Amino acid sequence: MKNNILLIFLASLFFAACGSDSDSGDDDMYTGRELTYTLYQASDYPTHGTVVFKELSNGRVEAVVHLDGTEGEATHPAHLHFGNIETENAVVAANFNDVSAENGGSTTVVNTLTDNSEFTFDDIENFNGSVKIHLSATGEGEKVILAAGNIGTNKTTTILQNGRAKVAICTNE
Repeated sequence: MKNNILLIFLASLFFAACGSDSDSGDDDMYTGRELTYTLYQASDYPTHGTVVFKELSNGRVEAVVHLDGTEGEATHPAHLHFGNIETENAVVAANFNDVSAENGGSTTVVNTLTDNSEFTFDDIENFNGSVKIHLSATGEGEKVILAAGNIGTNKTTTILQNGRAKVAICTNE
């Protein structure tokens, strides 16, 4: 009898642990709406990827950056900018969390921009902006854009003959 109770208890623990992903509550975090934009190689470093904007159920926007071609333990600053990637001295609209070179990823929740305006998922498609990932936060690496891509109303990106995107250096402000 004790063995049967023990078996029933262990079986119930096993089935509880093997529940579906929807039981985790993660599906409740997102509305299901998302937009994906390409990040093109923008320097001699063979780095490219995507930025995915996901609508959270609380109305905020989650930006998920994934880069291929990164390695090591460095971190790479990532920004959402006003203007397309060719805009000289484009002002930062939002700072994203740094991209980890180890896994090429970064996730940031954005709900306001640097000009204190609200930023919702519905704003993305009409946003005149771009995303740029820098080699480093300071020094000469600050001027090196690893990957960049236009978002929102900027539907096109100029790709040069060497396969890289045409990108202007951005401002620190």
